[in-house]
Amino acid sequence: YSPLYEISSADAVDRYSAVKAIRFRPDLHVRGVSNLERLLDAEGEQRVALEAAGSACALNSAKGQDYISSVLWGDGPTDLSMEAILILTELGTTFARDELVRVARADKFKGDERRQAALWGLGKAGFEAYADLVPFIGDEEENVAYHAIAGFGPDTPSEVIQILVDLLLTGDPQNAPAASEALRVIGSPEVLRHLTDAAQSHSGAR
Repeated sequence: YSPLYEISSADAVDRYSAVKAIRFRPDLHVRGVSNLERLLDAEGEQRVALEAAGSACALNSAKGQDYISSVLWGDGPTDLSMEAILILTELGTTFARDELVRVARADKFKGDERRQAALWGLGKAGFEAYADLVPFIGDEEENVAYHAIAGFGPDTPSEVIQILVDLLLTGDPQNAPAASEALRVIGSPEVLRHLTDAAQSHSGAR
C-alpha cells in the first residue's frame, strides 16, 4: 500500500485513507509533510482536507495547525469543527491540548456540544489532562459539568485529587457536590487516603 500514490487518487475515499495512513508510516514522514501541505491547497473535499491537516499536525506542520484552527474557529459547518475536535483528541500534542482548552473556555461555544467534546478529549478518553477538567466540574451548563466530572480516571494524580478534596471542604453548593462526584468517579486508593486525611484534620467536615 502506497499512501503517497493514493493521495492523488480520483476517489475521495482513497485520498482520505491515504492522508490518514501517512502519520502511521514513519518511512513516509519526511516526504509526507510536503505532500499533505500541497493537498491542503488543492483538496476540494473538506473532510479529506481536514484529515490531511490532522496528519500534517502530527508531523509538526504549522500549516496543518493553521488549517485545523481555521476550521475550528471559523463559521463553517458545525460537524466539521466537531470533527476537528475529535482529531485534536487523537493527536496528543501540546498544540492540540491547548486548542481543546480554548474550546472549553470559549464563549463562542456556549450552549454547544463542542465544549462537552473538548472536555471529553482532555479527560481519560484522550489527554488525561485531569487538572484541566477541574475548572469545569461546576460549570453553569449541566452537560458540560457532567462531561468534566465523567472525564476523570483512576489514574488522576494526587495533586489533582487534593484540589478536588479542597473544593469538597469549601461546602460550596455548586462545586462541593461536583467535587464529591468526581472523587467517586476516580475511586482510587489515593482518593481514600486524601479523604481520610481530610476527615481527620477537619473536624467539622467528617
